[in-house]
Amino acid sequence: MKCEYCDGLGRYIPAGRCHYDEVREEYYVVCGKCGGTGEVQSIKGVLIDPEKRTVSEVDVVLDHEGSSLHGMYDVLGCSCVDVGCGGLSFLPSRPDDDLWFDDEGLFRGDDCGCFMLPNSVPLVGRGLILGCDDNGRSIGHHLTAEDIDVLRSEVVFMDRLVAGK
Repeated sequence: MKCEYCDGLGRYIPAGRCHYDEVREEYYVVCGKCGGTGEVQSIKGVLIDPEKRTVSEVDVVLDHEGSSLHGMYDVLGCSCVDVGCGGLSFLPSRPDDDLWFDDEGLFRGDDCGCFMLPNSVPLVGRGLILGCDDNGRSIGHHLTAEDIDVLRSEVVFMDRLVAGK
């Protein structure tokens, strides 16, 4: 898919100067999202969005080194994530996938909702389900269509109540 950050050009013209293209006669910076290729790779995740009260499949963009961390930040709308392992055993295929969430969700104001899965504590903000390879890197999820349907029926969405309001 085309890199949205550099609009598929693989580079952008910054306020500060880094490289000079003598042919185009302009300064540029190689795009940090796609590494200058203009294309980005992505993996499939399942997003639990308590604000919209939806469970849906999403693309998580990988950076040019194959890391999904900044893609997770974008999807979850946060800058610090944590992971819960093994919490999806209630699904029919019993996937060994991970549930990522905003590590600082409890510090947010009342601008986001909460959700809870069976046998778990409530989580503030969005949740993202991804798989994991043998080296610890995030990969696409392993949920079946049946798993996603069960997840939709079992997730409990809640409004956030803030003390003193």
